[in-house]
Formats: sequence, structure tokens, C-alpha cells
Amino acid sequence: MSNPIRQAAGVLFGFTITERYIFRIVTRWFFMLTFFVIGLSYLMKCADQIHNVGEGGYTMLTMAVVCALKLPRDFVQFLPFIALTASVIGLALLQRSSELVIIQSSGLSKIRIVAATLKAMIVPVLIAGAVSELAVPVCELESDLIKYTALRQASMTSRINRIWFHETDKILQFSVVGLNGDVFDADLMVLRGNTLVSYAHAKKGHWEGGVWHMKDVTKQIWGKDSFKTVRLKSEDWNLVITPTKLGKLNVAPDEMSAYSLYAYISYLRENNIESAKFESEFWRKVAMPFGVIAMILLAGFAGFITARSVTLFVRLLLGIGIGMAFYLSTSLAVPVSVVYGLNPVIATLSPDIIFGCLGIWLLRRGFRS
Repeated sequence: MSNPIRQAAGVLFGFTITERYIFRIVTRWFFMLTFFVIGLSYLMKCADQIHNVGEGGYTMLTMAVVCALKLPRDFVQFLPFIALTASVIGLALLQRSSELVIIQSSGLSKIRIVAATLKAMIVPVLIAGAVSELAVPVCELESDLIKYTALRQASMTSRINRIWFHETDKILQFSVVGLNGDVFDADLMVLRGNTLVSYAHAKKGHWEGGVWHMKDVTKQIWGKDSFKTVRLKSEDWNLVITPTKLGKLNVAPDEMSAYSLYAYISYLRENNIESAKFESEFWRKVAMPFGVIAMILLAGFAGFITARSVTLFVRLLLGIGIGMAFYLSTSLAVPVSVVYGLNPVIATLSPDIIFGCLGIWLLRRGFRS
């Protein structure tokens, strides 16, 4: 193995005593800030939900549970910002106490100090990935279910405001979707080319055995020179859409796992339905680790590459400003790509690339000084 490769491997996977020390400090600040940010987010959510207390069965305890189930998504969303702030504080405190000077004089280079900070975020990134895939979809669904159940004890339905679908030669619409997957006031139009062949309206339906069993169906059929209306007690509709896919209409893209997003995007593409919003959210989830890396690179500059005369408060403001700019840019990437028809991959990854390149450029300038 060549010397440069050995050096790179040592930077990425090696752990000296001083690197462990940096690792512990940054990790400690990461968990402290995580509790603070998530706790603040929880209080804000409770303040936003307090007006619902007293409606139906929505009690203070119900509000507390609903808001708590929203926190896993907040953890994933705020991870890059928390990683940046924790790294800036940890490195700045080490520099203020002159410990970084001692660490560097012991032979640990600036790049290895930044690498040690980056290693401290490996476990949080893995945890955030697992939370995003496994916990967020379940918690968001359970939170909505508890809230709807408490506010609408007499009616276990959730309106979706007449959203239409297109499946090959069929156009369908469900006015109301029950929390148990039942549908109400459904319409189905069958086309042959651009010609309407039949139109059916069902008052209720449920999914079983791979088909939709519809009740109280009124069906209008157009022939070449004829037209007739048929009323049926029940009829089976063989549709591609399932209760699982239908349930995603009540779920925001950022509440879905990357796996669910990929499967749903494939379904939308197969049926020629616009999927840009879901694609952008999918790539944002995939790019999350790269966002954390970009923040750590910028934290290295804000934390200890800047002049020693810069106070901790100024460094912290610089880090928070960078973090807020990154958070806003990633939040705007999805709507901008949808509104302006940009490539979802390019639009979503652009903030990570821009901030990552900025961090590398600033670190290189700092290493030369």
C-alpha cells in the first residue's frame, strides 16, 4: 500500500489518544445541543397545539403524546445544524484554552483534527438514518391517528379534498379516505383513447384480496350508439392503487422513508403522474450524510481556523448563521425544483455541494496560513 493511501486510511480510520479526546468533547456537545434543540422544538409544538385541548377527547396528555411523536422527524431535520454548532463550540473551546496548540504540537495536524470532529458525527448520522427510515414514518402516522381519533371520536375519517389519479386507461377519485383504509364517494372513469367508455360512482369501498370491493355503485356506460345507467349493490374495481399508496396522500413526503419514497415514485412514473416533489425529498434524504460532512468542514473553519482573537460568541454566531443558511437552502430546494421544473437530483444536492466546496476552500486557505 502506497504512503499516501496509508496516510488517508490513518486519517479516516485511525484513532489516537488526542483524537479520542476531541471525539469525546464534540460528542458531548452534540448530545447536549440535541436535547436543547429537540426540547425547544417540543415546547414550540405544544404551544402550537394548546388551542386544540378540550376539543372532543383531545386532552393535555394527548397533546403531549402527539407532540412527542413528532420529535424524531425534527431530529433528522436539525442534525446538520446541531452537528455544525456542536463542532464549532467544541473546537472553539479547545482553542480558547490553548489545548489545540498543545494537540498540534504533539504532532496531530489540522486536517486530522477536522477528521476527528467528522468521526464524532458518524454514529449520529447512522442513528439519524435509522430514525428516518424506521421511526419517522411510524411515529408520524401514529401521531396523526391519535390526533384525528381524539378530535373526531364520532367519525374516523379524514378528508383528502378530492384528489384525482390516473392509471393507464382509468381516472379515479376518492373524496374521503378512512383511517382504516376504507374509501367513500369514489368515482371511476374508464377511457378508450380519448373517449369516455364508462363512469361509476360508489358510496363506499374497502380493499380485500387485491381488489377494491365497492358498495352502492351507480354506473353509466356509453356504447357506439347507446347509453345506459346501471345500479349495483356491489362491484369489484381492479386498480393499481392500494390502501398503502392511497395513505401516502395524507402523509407529507418528508414523513416517508427513503424506501417508501422510492417505491411510490416508481408507481407515479408507471402511471405518468408528476413525481418531482417526491423525487426531491428522496434525494434530500439520501444526501443527508453529505450535508453533515459539509457542516463539519465549515465548523473546522469557524471553530479553530479563524484567528484566536475571535471570541467564542462571534464563532458561535458565525456557525449558527452558516447552519441557518444551509437549513433554508435545503428547505427551499424541494419547492424550487417543483415550481421551476429543475432536475430533482441537481436541485437537492446543490446546497450540499456548494457548502461542501466552500468548506474545503476555507479550510485550505486556513491550512496555508
